[in-house]
Amino acid sequence: MQIVVLRRQNSEGKVVSNPDIGYGSRPHKYADGTIREFYQIGLSANKTGISIYILGIEDKKYLAETYATTLGKATVTGYCIRFKTLKDINTDVLEAAVRFGFENKAKEKIMRKIIAAEFMTIDGVIQSSPEDGFKYEGWFFGYTDEESGAVIQRRLAKPVDLLLGRKTFDFWEPYWPTHSHFWPNVMTATKYVASNTRTSSDWQPTVFLGGDLAEKVRELKQTDGPDLYVFGSGSAPDAFQNDLVDELELMIVPITLGEGKRLFQDGTIPASFKVTDSLISPNGNIVITYTRDGDVRTGAPQIEEDGE
Repeated sequence: MQIVVLRRQNSEGKVVSNPDIGYGSRPHKYADGTIREFYQIGLSANKTGISIYILGIEDKKYLAETYATTLGKATVTGYCIRFKTLKDINTDVLEAAVRFGFENKAKEKIMRKIIAAEFMTIDGVIQSSPEDGFKYEGWFFGYTDEESGAVIQRRLAKPVDLLLGRKTFDFWEPYWPTHSHFWPNVMTATKYVASNTRTSSDWQPTVFLGGDLAEKVRELKQTDGPDLYVFGSGSAPDAFQNDLVDELELMIVPITLGEGKRLFQDGTIPASFKVTDSLISPNGNIVITYTRDGDVRTGAPQIEEDGE
């Protein structure tokens, strides 16, 4: 286990407390600009005594309550165990507590998220390629502006793997290797392609998924790696129909087309989402992120009858 020693700083880089020591640090920035490091197991010392705090561990409350009575002369506040002096701490028991926490942390499994990212018209069309007689290829380019473009660039800068339909991959395969300066991550991302007809490509890294796509994507979510982004008018509807989507990143363009493949088709499951980010650009594009928020909630109007 790597020990980390850090000083808490404000937005100007000024030290605001004594050094902390802990395992597995991660920063958090407060509204006032203060940057504070959190640990899975941390120890802080100041004039008032010594605190052992437990964060990022599912069993933190159990860990604090169980070991407080055996660690020495301690008081417990939530996930924090406090001591007046170092002599009050039974270090053998503290070592056991740390090991318990990390062993349980290692058992936790953080699943990769499936994120559907699409340009969409007001009437739900996401198709932009010309197959099947579609007449409006590239319709979204006429409505991009500086603000929506900046959001797109931030999204493309994320390290991701990609989940693509075969038609989308067939278009991307010759295009992006010669335009990768605009999206460098597309070259290093693993491209998972839903196809029962193709099995290989010179554009690597690429993996073709045949058979039961939904089951294979669920297995992918359990593996290590970055989040999986779904692109294309074939893959995205299938992902919604199989309850695979964790987040939805949309740019809704202020047009209707009346034809073309749509994001939400027959078979889409009922689901609830919440808005986690949004803006309206000068050209009227609604750039919005939805995160899955459980099942659909229903209700009835709470209107009193006349005369009551």
